[in-house]
Amino acid sequence: MNVASEIDKPILDPRSHPTWTVAGFILALLALVMSFVGMRNTTIVVANTQLEVLRLNQKLDDLKRVPAPTTPPVAAVQPQN
Repeated sequence: MNVASEIDKPILDPRSHPTWTVAGFILALLALVMSFVGMRNTTIVVANTQLEVLRLNQKLDDLKRVPAPTTPPVAAVQPQN
């Protein structure tokens, strides 16, 4: 067995290089589309979270503006004879 011929032997058949190149580009395009979908979903979640925080902040501000109910002073208890 000749070692030089084993080293020079290509792993992929040279006739199938265009097929592998196209497959690599399709895989890269799929990864790009999936990353855009992930970024879109992340943006939606962040926007909804910020909206919820603003709503909770508004509710807290509304609660602070409402005057606290005043309780009438309790009459001193008179000892009964």
